[in-house]
Amino acid sequence: MRHRKELSDAEAVRFQAKRRRVSVPIDNFGAVCLSFQYLKALSIDNLKVNGKFIRGMDVSGNLEREIVSSIATLADKIKIKTIAEHVESEAILGEVASAGIHYAQGYHIQKPSPNLV
Repeated sequence: MRHRKELSDAEAVRFQAKRRRVSVPIDNFGAVCLSFQYLKALSIDNLKVNGKFIRGMDVSGNLEREIVSSIATLADKIKIKTIAEHVESEAILGEVASAGIHYAQGYHIQKPSPNLV
């Protein structure tokens, strides 16, 4: 019941944001079992793939690559852009690109700054 209320509230916020032409992502996609429920219930613009999966692509490999690739494939099929969190090296950026992720963010792209770019 609580999740239904949260989804209803999130959809109201999403509607207001869309009216103002603001892009609405699901952050940390894959981090919780409710991610797919949110994906189904909300009309979102992009998915930010959980950084644990992204970092793991460089270290442990296959399972993380398959998870990230499957998220990218699903997102493409439903016409949602994907963003990789925690891209911290050229190697990870290459893995992310190979997986079909659209955008990347992290220390390799640019370190945090108080200035907007």
